[in-house]
Amino acid sequence: MIQDIGTQGHSLLLGPLFAAVLAQGGAAAAVFFKTRNQDLKRISGPATVSAFLAGITEPAIYGSHCG
Repeated sequence: MIQDIGTQGHSLLLGPLFAAVLAQGGAAAAVFFKTRNQDLKRISGPATVSAFLAGITEPAIYGSHCG
């Protein structure tokens, strides 16, 4: 992807990647707002922030979705 951006100025992978990251962040936010389990809220809140701000979705995938 970095090579595509360097040579062409864009990458076709950015669209699907952006959509997937936003979907994981949205799902973590939904878990945060809908659950009554305080332990799950403690995990899904920071997972939402890390997904939306940094694009890191592993805490959402392994912490709130599979937990």
